[in-house]
Amino acid sequence: MHKEKESYANNDDEELSVASDDISIDVQARVPDPEAEDATLSWRNDPSYNFSDWKLQVIIQENPAGTNNGDGDNDNDSDNSSTQSFHEKTYNVHRNILAIGERRSGYFANLLHYGIDDGNQCSRIELASRAAACFPDLLDYMYSSKAFAITTKNAIALFFLSQAFQVVSLEAKTKTFIDKDIQLFNLGCYLSDALYFSEEKIALKAIDTCEKEVMSLLNYNNSNANNNNSNANARVGLLKILRVPLLSSVSVLGAEQRCKSVWSFLSRERPSLKALSRDCPSLQAKNKILGKWFRRKGSP
Repeated sequence: MHKEKESYANNDDEELSVASDDISIDVQARVPDPEAEDATLSWRNDPSYNFSDWKLQVIIQENPAGTNNGDGDNDNDSDNSSTQSFHEKTYNVHRNILAIGERRSGYFANLLHYGIDDGNQCSRIELASRAAACFPDLLDYMYSSKAFAITTKNAIALFFLSQAFQVVSLEAKTKTFIDKDIQLFNLGCYLSDALYFSEEKIALKAIDTCEKEVMSLLNYNNSNANNNNSNANARVGLLKILRVPLLSSVSVLGAEQRCKSVWSFLSRERPSLKALSRDCPSLQAKNKILGKWFRRKGSP
């Protein structure tokens, strides 16, 4: 009888030992590896370790080329609704990051404050493809200003998103960056994005900035620089060269192609320039300037 009890005790010890090993393995499997996981709180980390408490479901509008201008003008969007396609991307985020602090979003703060929730702890957002492509950059900024960079390619999209989601600090940063970054060599990128997001002020600033840079490159001293009418004529002239009506619907692909005409205008032979400027006084003036520059450089 004593031996049987001892045998049972040994079996119990073995079972406890096995169970203990199982628990140990299970716990180790759930503990994040410090080397593998970023110590900084981020929406990019594994949500099971990151304790995310909210989801952002971004519905991305995809349109075949030429079916939608993408500039925010909805005049013809209803005609193209049948050609639109959508796909979704979900981001696991934290409510306190979205709604509190210097980099918070006023939009999400109001959304969470008034308790707009269908029970799924999820917000649905609809964005055009270019805006959706830069949405991760917006989240990066809201989580940490260190793991974030404004570039020529994402500047206008971030400016648009910062306004849409009321991230005031980011709006100021992107505006400052754009004002300093616009140059002749990146005019195509800025003008195309400005048209896409209906940022007319940025488009006009890009044209004005590059107009001045072109004149500087041509060593032209504009004696009428302080004349508002002269500046207005210069702007109209460049717009005619680009053939981009800022206040009307323009396809993104078409805008990108037209932006390239700036370079072709500056590199064309004088006969072509004369043909271009035949019916435009401001272009005639620019033709004379280019003619003088060519002669000074010894061009035939």
